[in-house]
Amino acid sequence: MSDPHHKPHVHETAPLHDPIDQWHDHAKDEKPQHAHAEVSNAFRIMGIGIGLFLVIVFAVVVTYAFYIQQSTQRLNEMEVVRATAGAALPPALEARKIKGDSLLLMQNYGWIEVPALGDTPARDLVRHPIDTAKQKVAQDYAR
Repeated sequence: MSDPHHKPHVHETAPLHDPIDQWHDHAKDEKPQHAHAEVSNAFRIMGIGIGLFLVIVFAVVVTYAFYIQQSTQRLNEMEVVRATAGAALPPALEARKIKGDSLLLMQNYGWIEVPALGDTPARDLVRHPIDTAKQKVAQDYAR
């Protein structure tokens, strides 16, 4: 029972094997040849690949670090030139100055004058170093 719609596709099927040649034909006393795919060392190839990848990663990191260092140095030099030229400080230098002054104030004792605001009278507050203030707050909560 054959179906007329299902004919074998002979013209689309490739032959399974090449014809036998000299490489396949061996005499009994002749040693067979090794296949070419078995010659390579997979561990060596993987090691070289991983090594080259690490070299590329290292080069990218070093290049990026050099770029950041050069950019930072150039920006600092530009800010110093602007600051010494008598012009107003750029915002980045102004922020650094304010932060440095604030950190210096946080490390020393001093007085803070609080002006009157609405119903609140003017008063003076004592400023403690931040570490001393932390210790006093911890002691108060420990009681």
